[in-house]
Amino acid sequence: MDIIYDEREVFVNKTGNPYMTKGGTGDILMRIIGSLIAQGNSLLESTCAGAYICGKAGDLAAKKKGPGLLSTDIIEKIPEV
Repeated sequence: MDIIYDEREVFVNKTGNPYMTKGGTGDILMRIIGSLIAQGNSLLESTCAGAYICGKAGDLAAKKKGPGLLSTDIIEKIPEV
């Protein structure tokens, strides 16, 4: 679960799972957020959407890989999200 706030509102992202606590997952999240910002979205929108996309991709990958989940498995699921 991720908690995102901007001094006025609090947002909770409930996607993601314990198998995502591996090296490289944070890098994926930051690259998703950076790409959304580069497309002209606000910081808050990009952060909320990025957390959801990364977490949902991780959830989809975890269904197939379980505890053997790798960061590359998450990347492969991003287009599906």
